[in-house]
Formats: sequence, structure tokens, C-alpha cells
Amino acid sequence: MLANILQIVFYCFLAVVMFGEAMCQMLGITNPTIMDAVKGLNEGKIMYSIAGFFIFAQISTSLRATEAFEITINDELVYSKLETGKHVDGHTLTEIFEPYGVTFM
Repeated sequence: MLANILQIVFYCFLAVVMFGEAMCQMLGITNPTIMDAVKGLNEGKIMYSIAGFFIFAQISTSLRATEAFEITINDELVYSKLETGKHVDGHTLTEIFEPYGVTFM
């Protein structure tokens, strides 16, 4: 969820970088401080777009890197790395799925 919000923020940032002056004119924003900031972004739009991409990608990656691994069968949580603190191994997978008729070679 937070990663999706971050993606929306990134797209809004790109819109301001690329079309900020036109957006300010359309919205009737005449504040000199805002206009100077938008003009500065617009003058370096390639640099700010690339920098924004890398910054937002790094933040997004770190938000998704929870290392969570869970197995749910019929809406019942049968294994959680967050609870056990360790990765699932082959033996544990066999024990989990064997009652359901699933076998591994």
C-alpha cells in the first residue's frame, strides 16, 4: 500500500518537473517562491527526473524488503518466516503440504 502511494508521489513529482510552469499558470499560482522552484526544476528536468527515479526506486525497494515469507492454505496461515525467524526448508515444506496430498520429488 505504501509503495503504491510512493509511486503516485513519484508520478506527481515527474509531472511537476516536466509541466510545472504550465500547471502553475493553469491553477493560477503566482507565488514567486513556488514559481522559482518550479522553474529551477524545469530547467534541469532530465537531471531531476533521473535523480527522482533512483531515489524513489531505492525507497520503494526498501519498503518492500521485509523478507516476509508466509504460506497460507484455505485462508489459514500454516507457516510464517516473520513468526519463526527462519527461512523454510525442504523438510518443513514436505511436512506442511503432505497432509494435502502434495509431494515433492
